[in-house]
Amino acid sequence: MAKAYTIKRLRTQEEKLIAAEELYENLRDIDSREISAWTRDVALEVRESIFMSDEARAAREKRGGAVIAVWGKREIQEKPGRLIWCLGTEKVKHHFLPFALESRVILKRWARKYGRLYNAVGAFNKDALKWLTWCGAEFLQPFELEGEKFYPFEIKGE
Repeated sequence: MAKAYTIKRLRTQEEKLIAAEELYENLRDIDSREISAWTRDVALEVRESIFMSDEARAAREKRGGAVIAVWGKREIQEKPGRLIWCLGTEKVKHHFLPFALESRVILKRWARKYGRLYNAVGAFNKDALKWLTWCGAEFLQPFELEGEKFYPFEIKGE
């Protein structure tokens, strides 16, 4: 079965801005809930996630070009490895299997290159927890933020 989406690295300011605006307008409720525990300005956080990344990519449907998901990585000063993130639209459900397979390859490549990938995921985000587990994430001691439980995680390079 052929992929019904394309993945493109976001290189220009315009590409990043377009992706950020479309992603924010179509952001999954579960992703918005996670972001809201960290900040009240979800739109700003979506933009900053993209613009502060040293690499950001967008998956778009081949037919129509609608955004499916945007993800990236960035270096955090004095912290080994890379902070990773992924935000999606409801269209992720329609492309889940090929997207999961391809994203796992990307995460494993990044983990080998940087030694360690990390972030935190909401305990309520069951699909993300399953996907991260499948990608090799190890979950650490949970913490609470704004009444929401989060699991820090890391994916180690081999």
